[in-house]
Amino acid sequence: RTGEPLSLAVIDVDEFKAINDQRGHQAGDELLRLIADNARRRLRATDILGRFGGDEFVVILPATSAAEAVEVMRELGDACLAAGGASLSIGVADLAEDCASVQVLLNRADAQLYRAKKAGRHRVMAAFIP
Repeated sequence: RTGEPLSLAVIDVDEFKAINDQRGHQAGDELLRLIADNARRRLRATDILGRFGGDEFVVILPATSAAEAVEVMRELGDACLAAGGASLSIGVADLAEDCASVQVLLNRADAQLYRAKKAGRHRVMAAFIP
C-alpha cells in the first residue's frame, strides 16, 4: 500500500520439546514469556509480534528490508540466548513484487526457518544468505 519494504520473520525455539521434557511445561511457558518480553523490548512500536503456535512466533516488520530484518532478528536471537539459554532459529522473507499473498510470504519465511534449523540452529536465514 505504501510502497515501503515489509519483512516477516518466523521464529522457532530450538529443542523446545527437550526443554519441556527435561524441565517441565512451566519452564517451557516461562521461556516463551522471556522470548516475548525480549522481543517487545527490541522491536519498534510499529512492528507486530504474535505467537504463531506452540513454540513459534511471527514478527511483521513494516518499512524494513530483509537485510535489516536479519540484523534485528540476530540481535533478538543473541539476547534470548544470553537471557535464558534458549537458542532461536529464524527465517526472514520480504514482501517482493511476486508475492501474491500473505500465505506466500509466510511460506517463504518458514522455508528459511527450516534452512536455519538444517544449518545447525541458532541462526537467521533469508533467501539472500547462501
